[in-house]
Amino acid sequence: MLGWHDVYNIYCVYSVMNLERYWSEKRNDSLSRKTFVEEKGVKKYLLANFSGTAQSIDIGKSAYTVGDFYRTKDNLKADPNDPGALERAVKEQFDMPQWASVALNRSLAETNMTFMPQTKTCNVYCPWCFVDDFNKNGEKGAGEYFSVSEGIDALEELRKDKTIHVMRRSGGEPLLLPWQWTENLRELDKRGLSKEVYFQGETNLMTGHFIDHLQSEGRLDKNFWNEVAAYDNFGVLCSFKGTDAESHLGAIGFSNKKFSFLEEERWHTFDSMVKAGVDAYPFVYDPNPASLKGFLEKGMGKYGPDFASKTWVFPLKMYGPEKIRLERKGISKADLQARLDEDFRISDDMMHELVPKMTGHEYKAVPRTDVQLKVA
Repeated sequence: MLGWHDVYNIYCVYSVMNLERYWSEKRNDSLSRKTFVEEKGVKKYLLANFSGTAQSIDIGKSAYTVGDFYRTKDNLKADPNDPGALERAVKEQFDMPQWASVALNRSLAETNMTFMPQTKTCNVYCPWCFVDDFNKNGEKGAGEYFSVSEGIDALEELRKDKTIHVMRRSGGEPLLLPWQWTENLRELDKRGLSKEVYFQGETNLMTGHFIDHLQSEGRLDKNFWNEVAAYDNFGVLCSFKGTDAESHLGAIGFSNKKFSFLEEERWHTFDSMVKAGVDAYPFVYDPNPASLKGFLEKGMGKYGPDFASKTWVFPLKMYGPEKIRLERKGISKADLQARLDEDFRISDDMMHELVPKMTGHEYKAVPRTDVQLKVA
C-alpha cells in the first residue's frame, strides 16, 4: 500500500499536473478500479477477509456466513434488556443505533446489532485506524468479490436467526465505490426491506471531487447524492479527522503540506451531502483542542448552529492492527494513546462548554436524529 511518501514521490513525477486533480482523477480512480469487477453488467466489490489478520478477533466474536467476509457487531455495550442502560449508552458511547431506531420505529435493542461487509480499500493512512493494513490495501490478496445481491442474501440468511435491522458498508473507504450505496438501497427496497433494514454509510470525506469526476465522465449518475438522500432508511457517519489543516493531515497519515488541499476536500464532500439533503452525522476523531472552536465556527458558518448540535467528538482506543502498524514505524503506542486520550478529554470538556453558548442547549442534549443540516 502506498504511504504518504510514495504519494509525494508520484507528485514529483507528475509535477506538471495539478496535485488536486491527480488525487481525484488518478489516485482515487486507480484504487476504485482495482476494487470492483463487472460481470455481465453486475458490479462485484472487493471485500476483506479477516482470517489470519489482526482483525480476526472480530470474526471470532461475530456471526458470518460467506467465508470470513461478513460479520455482525453489537454497537452499544449495554444490557439489551435494560432500555435505560441502552439510552445512556447512546450518549456515552455512540448514537448510531439510534439513527435506525428512529428511522424504523424500533427499539434500541432491536437496532443494536449491525451487519458489516468491509470494503478492502482506503485512500488515507490514519495511524490509529482499527483496520489491518492488509484489509485496506486495495489488493485482492485473500479478499473476494461479491455483488450487493450476494451480500443481502447473506444478511437475509442471518436474519432468520438473529435480530438484525442495520446494514453498514464499512471500510476502508466505501465511497471509493459509490455505486454500492445506491445498489444496496435499491436492492433492500426491491426486497421489501426498506422499513426493516437501515442502511448506514460511512466516509472519510476524501472523495468529493472524485465523485464529481465520475459524474462528469458519465460513470456515476449525476443525481447520485439526491438519490441516496431520498431514502428514509439511510444516514452517513462522516469522519472528520483533526480540526484544522495540520491536524487533519497528521490524522490521515500525510506530512507534506502540499496536501493541505485535503482540508477543503472534506468540506466539499460534506457540503455535497448536505446540499442534497443526506442525513449526515459529523464525528470528529483526533481533535486538536486549540482549533476545535474554530472548526465548529467554520461549520456553523456553512450550516448554522445546527452544525454544533449535530457534531460529536469521538475517543479512540488502539487494538491489534494499530499496534502492529505503529511498531513497524517506530511510534510509541503508549505515547500516541496518551496524546489521543488527553486531546479527547480536553475536547470533550470544551464541547460541553461551547455547545450551550453556540446552540442554547447542552452538548448531546438534542438527539442528532432531530437535527437535519442545511446550507446556511
